[in-house]
Amino acid sequence: MYYEEIDAYVIIDNDILIGVVYIENWKNIEKNTVLISYFIGNKFQRRGYAIQALERIEQLLIENSQIQKVGFEINPKNIPSIKTATRFGAKFCKSGEQLDYYEKVII
Repeated sequence: MYYEEIDAYVIIDNDILIGVVYIENWKNIEKNTVLISYFIGNKFQRRGYAIQALERIEQLLIENSQIQKVGFEINPKNIPSIKTATRFGAKFCKSGEQLDYYEKVII
C-alpha cells in the first residue's frame, strides 16, 4: 500500500524516548480516514503511554483536519496492540491476509 504522507510523533517523558506514533496518509481528506501505528519501548509498556499519545493525536486530527476515522492494521497475534486499540475505542472491522483492521470514529 502506498501512503502519500507519513508523520511521526515521538513520545518523550523526562527527556527519555518512550516510543513513537505514526499517522499515515493524513492529508488524504477524500477518504476521511488515517492509519495510525504506534510503538512503545519494552520497558515502558503497560504504563498508559500509548493511550495518552493516541488521545493527543486524536485531538490534533479533530482540531486540524476533516478526518473522521482512525484505523489500525494489527497482527492478530499482537494481543497488547489489540488491547491498546480497543481501549482507545477502536472496534474490530475485518480480518486481512496478515493483519486485522480496527477503526474508531473520532467525530
